[in-house]
Order: sequence, then structure tokens, then C-alpha cells
Amino acid sequence: MTAPALQRPLFWYRTLLCLLSPIVFLFTLREIYRRQGGWQYLRERYGFYRHSNINAIWIHAASVGEWQAAKPLVKIIQQQHPQQHILITTNTATAARLVKTHPAYGMTLSHAFCPLDYPRAIKRFLKNFQPRCALMMETELWPNLFGAIKQANIPLAILNARLSACSINLQHAIQKIAVMNVDKIYARADAEAERYLALGVAAEKIQIMGNLKFSLHLEKNYPNFIPERTYYLAASTHAGEERIIVDAWRHLTPRPLLVIAPRHPERRHDISRELKEFNIAVRSQKDIITEQTDIYLADTLGELMALYAHSDLVIVGGSFVNIGGHNILEPAALSKTIITGPYMQNFSEELTLLKNQQAIFQVSALQLPTLLQEIYAQPQNVATTGQRAQQCCQSYTHIAEHYYQQLKHDQLVN
Repeated sequence: MTAPALQRPLFWYRTLLCLLSPIVFLFTLREIYRRQGGWQYLRERYGFYRHSNINAIWIHAASVGEWQAAKPLVKIIQQQHPQQHILITTNTATAARLVKTHPAYGMTLSHAFCPLDYPRAIKRFLKNFQPRCALMMETELWPNLFGAIKQANIPLAILNARLSACSINLQHAIQKIAVMNVDKIYARADAEAERYLALGVAAEKIQIMGNLKFSLHLEKNYPNFIPERTYYLAASTHAGEERIIVDAWRHLTPRPLLVIAPRHPERRHDISRELKEFNIAVRSQKDIITEQTDIYLADTLGELMALYAHSDLVIVGGSFVNIGGHNILEPAALSKTIITGPYMQNFSEELTLLKNQQAIFQVSALQLPTLLQEIYAQPQNVATTGQRAQQCCQSYTHIAEHYYQQLKHDQLVN
């Protein structure tokens, strides 16, 4: 599609943005209420900032998953360029709080909320920060933002690039408008590279690099918050999943402690009400775990890896309801036995890798009780599943270094 042919969809995109401005504003207010982003969230999404770090490497990680994928690369950049400042932008307050737990936060790493795709908000952001390069994680394709970055002569690349098949003509055209301003696309797989080629991106701009999420940033020693009990972990659960998992777990005799770490901690009250027949301890309330505690509600941020590390089994949420699943590589790297539900479309590549090595269990909600019974009765027979999962991850730990070397070669990081 030629540049003149893109003017009409760009016009309709911008018109739609203007018409939807009141709704976008209401959604922004909802994020303040639901995720506790505060008024800072509202200000910065509209491009008003009270801090700046000129000439930083700008990495945009929209949400929690993108930030987790970016962390190994951030670590390498910090090791190789200890004086270089890195600006992380996110779209969500949940991801922002995790960024602020990074050891370098406040020193060589800072955070801001990414502006909405409104020209004036973007102009204020770029004037305030003046980044030396823009590295977008995965699927963030914003026509106005990318156009402004190009106009400002800031090198622009997409890292761990993925692109879903798109059948909506307007959306397809909007993607074309965005990518025509990109200098480099580092695709995570052949299929993603093919989709960008189909959008009209020149082949010399695309390089297949592998999935950055395979290069996990693992600590040597994670604290054990629950030394008194062995436990099963239900991680990153969504509404409707807690009941599915609890109904499968409750038939185990004797029952291990069940730790529930909801994807959105603000759901703590809804979960407690739904499971009120059980003895529940809540982490944010500093409740003590006793022998009588059935469920421990881990409603805090930044502690999921520590919970993974000391669990006996991990059930990954977002997969028993149609969310698309969550990251299975983190528990895999820690040699955990992992169970997912049927809805794992957002992590199909990772799932296929582990399934091919018989390193994960995928079942329906109806099959979950039987599988838990089998695992509980013969834990020694499934321990090798976790070992195989860890071996899969270890064979890909070089990918972050590969990304760094390519970014350095392309003079995006130097």
C-alpha cells in the first residue's frame, strides 16, 4: 500500500481517536481506580511529566509480560554501559509498580507512563525526554507515536516482535502506517517475520532473533515466604479461575496449602468472598499461616518468582478462562511441574516447546481434578516434568545477549 493510499485509513484512525476521546478518558480514570495508578497516571498518559532524563535508551514495555521479557536485556545493557540511563515506559500501573522494584530504579533506570496516541501528548513526551532511541516490545504499533518518533529522527525498533493475523481491513492498514516508520524489526519467530513482510516491511529491516522471553532474569536465592508449609501455587489467576482450581484441589487428602496469586491483587475482596467457606490468610494484611490455614491469598506485587521458587506445583492462570494464558517460562526455568488450562493462545510458541519435551501438563477444567489426584499420589513420577522444563529454558538463555549484540551492531545501543 503506497503512502497516498494510507492517508484515508490514517484520517479515519485520527477521527476515531477524536470521537472516542471521552471514552479513552473514562478508561484512563478506571485505571487509576482499579490499578491505583494515581493522578500521575492520568497526567503522564496525556503527556505531562514532572521529571526528565535526556538522552536515555527508551524501552516501552506495555504491561507486566513485556517488562518481564525486557528485564534480561536491561540487565545486559546496564552491565555493558553502567553510566547509560534507561527509561522504561508502560501502559499500566501494575507494570509500573514492578519496574519500580528493580534494583537500579532511581539511579540509572527510571519510569514514565507512555503517552496515549494523541499528537500533543506525544509531542510533550518527546520534548521532555528526548530519548536517544526507541525500543518497543512485542506488539505496540501506534501510528501517531511512530510517526512522531520518525519525524524527530529517533531510531525506532520493535523487539521480540510479534504480530497476530489480522482480518480487519482498517486495523491492517493502521499496522501498515505504523511499521512504515520503523527502522528495525527483531522478530521472535519465522511466522512473525512473514507477517511483517506481508505488511510491506522491507526484508532488510527484519531479522529473526528468537523469543526474548526465553532469556529469564533469575535471582540466585528467592526468599521463602511460607517456610511452614508445602504448597501448590495458582499463579496469575483471573475471575472464575479460583473456583475451578479450588474445586479440583479441595478433594486432595490431606490437602496441601493452596496459594493463590491473582493477576490483579485488587480482586482480593472478591476472591475472599467467593471462597469464604475456607480458612484464608491474606498476605497484604500480614496474616499468619497456621496448620488450619487452607488458602493463602498472595495479593502483592513483585513476589511471584519467589512464590514459584518454593512451590511444589504451579497452576498457571489466564488459561482456564479465555484470557490467553500467562508466562509459563518463569516456573519452567525454576524446574517446576506446571499445569495450564486449554486457553494458551498468547503463549502458543512456549507451550509447544514445552509440550514437545513432555515438560508441561495441559488439561481442561473437567480434567484438572483427576490430574491433581495423580500428581498428588505419585509426585516422584512428575518431578522429571519440571526438570525437562528447566532444561528447555537453559538451552535458550543466550537470546538476550544475542539481542544486545545486534542492537549494538545496528548502533541502537552504544
